[in-house]
Amino acid sequence: MTKTLERISQHSFLPEFLPAGARVLDLGGNRGEFTVPMALRYGCLVTAVEPVPQLARDLEARGIDVIQAAITAYDGEVALTYDMDKELTGSVMDLAVVGGLLEATGSRTTTMVAAASLESILKRTGPVSLLKVDIEGAELDMILEANADTLRSIDQITVEFHDFWYPELRDRTEEAKQRLKDIGFHMIRFTPNNKDVLFINKRLPLPTWKRLYISSWLRNINGLWRAGRVGMTAVTSRLGRARAGIQEQHSAA
Repeated sequence: MTKTLERISQHSFLPEFLPAGARVLDLGGNRGEFTVPMALRYGCLVTAVEPVPQLARDLEARGIDVIQAAITAYDGEVALTYDMDKELTGSVMDLAVVGGLLEATGSRTTTMVAAASLESILKRTGPVSLLKVDIEGAELDMILEANADTLRSIDQITVEFHDFWYPELRDRTEEAKQRLKDIGFHMIRFTPNNKDVLFINKRLPLPTWKRLYISSWLRNINGLWRAGRVGMTAVTSRLGRARAGIQEQHSAA
């Protein structure tokens, strides 16, 4: 029986809309955390797009179909700053935005790499059933600038937005989400911070009851998460006050 919902490397999608041999495009292939399970578990034809030279070579050495490029709104070249020792491996965003996460260290590198639009990538891969997007803020230009028909050709788009790291991106993040909804996608947000957002093409035969069921279930889970966080904050505050009181008593003694 096909699972209703799958989550791989913090990206959620609906497996029932992945036919045998479906084409999957992994934007931000990194170390293959999403690419490899999709190929092994679902038998998908996966292409990873990865701009960091060393990571692209490593993926290719493992037999993965790789396009070494950074996703942008245009074709050409772009400056990529990356640090293999950081969780944020690389970004084409301005260092004024990502500099806090890519601090100047001996391992930080800036180099020119190939830049490719989503349209150009899809011309090379052909139609895509599932698009996974984790490209460190560059998803906004891609979504806002891509041709609407190009986006509508995709069945599912699972995105990690990055306004949780960069608050200055929040307005454009909301704009990007709204654009996908306006051109024909249902949106299901799996985390309160936009780190796991799924867009499902409205042409897919997804029953309304199932979409509402998933959304309702998520609201309950997210509500529990928020309640737990508030509860932990209250407990931490009380412990802090108690600790301060004990210290005052010791000082008075």
